[in-house]
Amino acid sequence: MDPHAYRAFTDELRERAAADDRVVGLVAVGSMAQQDYRSDRWSDHDFLLIARDGAQEELRRDLSWLPRAGEIALSFRETAHGLKVLYRDGHLLEFAVFDLEELGVASIDRYRVLLDRGGVESRVREVRARPSHEPTDEYLFGQLVTNAQVAIGRTARGEVLSGAFFLTSAKRHLCALVARHVRSENRNLLDPFDPLRRFERAYPELGAEIAAAGPGELLRIAQRALGAVRPDLAWAALEAVLLEQA
Repeated sequence: MDPHAYRAFTDELRERAAADDRVVGLVAVGSMAQQDYRSDRWSDHDFLLIARDGAQEELRRDLSWLPRAGEIALSFRETAHGLKVLYRDGHLLEFAVFDLEELGVASIDRYRVLLDRGGVESRVREVRARPSHEPTDEYLFGQLVTNAQVAIGRTARGEVLSGAFFLTSAKRHLCALVARHVRSENRNLLDPFDPLRRFERAYPELGAEIAAAGPGELLRIAQRALGAVRPDLAWAALEAVLLEQA
């Protein structure tokens, strides 16, 4: 979707929400929030619709309030509160419908309030400010090493698809560690909920290396990138996996 069409869809979504007396708020998140980065032709519409108490399930089940509802090719419930909607032109919506109390289960980082009939902005700020329970470095490192080991074994056994899954998981945990300990002028572009998102924009050279790496190469990249800043991690375990692969 080109930028003009993207903005037009956002405007129509806001207008339709404002015209629906079941709706008390609309909150753009992700690229739709237009904060550290702008939407592009690949961007989805990601948002939270805040309903009056008791109206949220009706809004989840009947999607006639959406723009171009007659052009929906696919819609399904992804979570208790959230849905995905795909239009016939390939445009994707990912959104959740909450009342103000239910909003407390959401994870919010970048956001922009597009409609507030009372209490939405303050509630979003409250939810966003909650302390997050981030995994320790030791957990991330352990997942990196053990998932790389599993990837090696599954691939050697001929379970290539399963090996690729575990390799991606290892890369995910390495990217989370790098984001914590390696400086980048573009670190603000990273997604706090998905360490793989926009990693290549924050760390272009390292991102390209990680993307192309197999399990053993990935562990050596970890040694090079993090060994000096976190020498106390269990590097002997990493060496053991490399030795087994050899």
